[in-house]
Amino acid sequence: MGDIEPEVMRVIREAIKRQRPYADYFGFAIDRATAEVGVAEEISEALAAAGQPLATDIVSRGSGNDPPDCEGVGPDGAQVAIEVTELVDPDAIKAAKAGRAFDWAEWNHEKLVDEIQKRLSAKDSKILRGGPYATYVVIIYTDEPLLNLECVRSVLGATRFPRTAQVHRAFLLLSYDPKSQTCPFIELPLGATPQLHR
Repeated sequence: MGDIEPEVMRVIREAIKRQRPYADYFGFAIDRATAEVGVAEEISEALAAAGQPLATDIVSRGSGNDPPDCEGVGPDGAQVAIEVTELVDPDAIKAAKAGRAFDWAEWNHEKLVDEIQKRLSAKDSKILRGGPYATYVVIIYTDEPLLNLECVRSVLGATRFPRTAQVHRAFLLLSYDPKSQTCPFIELPLGATPQLHR
């Protein structure tokens, strides 16, 4: 450790202290803003690779300037607002902190749909700062151990989420899958296209 600068060691120690004992794959970043940009870039890069660009030049708006958490430039040059939120079971976190590391949350259709809907509704009710934004995107990320792509597709089935007032697109981003060597995601089908409130 003699070759590592003291400031770097301090940052590493702080990051380790903040690490959660459960579902913490996306907690890799030194701070929340960096993690939010990382999540937004993960989705954007995957969509771009599939020929469906979402946004480039993604930056954090910084604490006190949100919502949105991030903004980027859409393929048409218009601004894109991006909100990032986590899906994690708080009871499973408590169990892990109490030493019950394998008391993983179980997810049925009702629970998963309800938890996604809560996050969509919370983000949909936000008054966005900055802009104007042509598109408002919500990314829900999760590292829940039992929520892999196969499980999520099976549990959600053909579920469509109710119409939103502002949110144009929403995604569920899952943690790293060694088999595909990616962080898989699904786009959550929403009701009719909303009008963006400014």
